[in-house]
Amino acid sequence: LKVLRIARLLLRAYPKTQHVLELNGLLEESSGDSQKALQHWRTLASGNKQGTDLWYQARLHLVGILAKTNRDEALEVLEQFHLLYPDYGKEPYASKFETLHHSLKGEEEIIKGVSDGN
Repeated sequence: LKVLRIARLLLRAYPKTQHVLELNGLLEESSGDSQKALQHWRTLASGNKQGTDLWYQARLHLVGILAKTNRDEALEVLEQFHLLYPDYGKEPYASKFETLHHSLKGEEEIIKGVSDGN
């Protein structure tokens, strides 16, 4: 992808610029490179003040990728997030976090039921 190559060049030139990190996170995620995408979203999440829109976006992307690549870690992150934000934060993010959390917990219950013989 030509766009991804350009985004990576921008990242080399401006490694701490939020919009460049966000662009690279989105492009790496869409190209299938989950590890690079996670790295960008983690950088954005840790580099932004909790509760800001970009922080919520970064956390949501991070957990969404983990849900596909490491379900247990995604569930652990969401459990911690839910302890800190019992209402899952603010909209439009709260409903997305809640839906993903319930989806992963539902999968866990199904897996537990199957392994218990139910």
